[in-house]
Amino acid sequence: MQSKTGKNLLGVYGVQFGSIVLPLILIPLMARTLGPELWGHFVTLQALALALTLVVDYGFGFSATRYIARHQDDPQAIRDCVNAVLSAKALLALLLLLIAAVIFMTMPAFQESPWGFWAAMIFAITQGSSPLWYFQGKEDVFPVAVRDISLRALATIVLVLTLKDFSNDWYYFLVFSLFNGLSYIYSTLLMLRETGRYEIKPSKIIYFLKDGAQMFIFRAFGSLYGVTNVMLLRTFASASAVGFYSNAEKSVGVSRSMLPPFTQVMFPKVASLLSKDPEKAWQALMKSYAILLLASLAMSTGLYILSDWIIALLFGNAYMASSRIMKILSIALPFVATYDVFGIQWLLSLGKDKVFTNITVFCSLVALAIACFIAAPYGARGLAYCSVFIDGLSASLMVIYALRYRRKLFSNEIDGREL
Repeated sequence: MQSKTGKNLLGVYGVQFGSIVLPLILIPLMARTLGPELWGHFVTLQALALALTLVVDYGFGFSATRYIARHQDDPQAIRDCVNAVLSAKALLALLLLLIAAVIFMTMPAFQESPWGFWAAMIFAITQGSSPLWYFQGKEDVFPVAVRDISLRALATIVLVLTLKDFSNDWYYFLVFSLFNGLSYIYSTLLMLRETGRYEIKPSKIIYFLKDGAQMFIFRAFGSLYGVTNVMLLRTFASASAVGFYSNAEKSVGVSRSMLPPFTQVMFPKVASLLSKDPEKAWQALMKSYAILLLASLAMSTGLYILSDWIIALLFGNAYMASSRIMKILSIALPFVATYDVFGIQWLLSLGKDKVFTNITVFCSLVALAIACFIAAPYGARGLAYCSVFIDGLSASLMVIYALRYRRKLFSNEIDGREL
């Protein structure tokens, strides 16, 4: 692996570690202190905040990254992209607040903790505003990643040292929002220093919103399924059942979070190679798949075998019901790796956003339909089996369409140079 790619990979893993793994340090403390019932309330609010993050993030993590990767030799095109995406994210942040107001007024469960709810919404805005897409497109993530993870580590330390009562959910969200904001300011100033002065061009904003629309739909539906699982459990079961499911999901989620950074680094690389040498692009893709598949199989096996020990260590014996759910969810990791490689790295690099999104939307709708029927009678375990089935279905469809478009590419039915 070239040193630049390796450095970017290290940087993206650092950001992922800072945004997902570091906050998990607090989970054992919070879960043990709050107990299953209050912990269930907290994770419901957290799930909503992370879902709404996608409103601001939109689809720019893929569409803007791809655009910059393809226009690395065109400073004006990159400047237009940066200015348009920054403007679009500001508008989307206002939209998020409007959506949040509607949710707050129509769902009494969130009115029990208004400070916590609005602090979580601020967290969602700062989390979704990150300009990491720019540095990924330029394949220059490492410098920003070092500062990002440093700030997130500092946020975790501040919380551990100052948070005496873990029922103050608003404080948790505000501290992470503050350090997310500092990271955003630094990264944005660095980005604007490289691209030139900021200016608003409505036509460009509309163009990039349209360009990212398919990616937004894909991410929104993928997130919607996860949030719906939590909401369905909260509706048909106790808050403690939500806590048991969330513990298993978060534990497996740490391993799942180790897969996307590799894809985020390979995505602009494959997109760039496709426009120059499709054969090399496919070879790079196959190497990527071999690495991710082996890693996912190893993690899946480890999580399945060690699930009892992990749950007991992180959450305590009161949460051992999470172990069986964790065993089920761990099976899906190889499917996730397959989905990332053939869906994101290949289909999106080819510009087949609509195909990719249609598969995601279809699988999400199937998942929602199944979940609505099984949530009440089968509870958390039923939803876990449903999640694994949907991951397998999504991965299979991505492979089928990826191979179809590969055949078309190499038989010259589509031209890689026009991508």
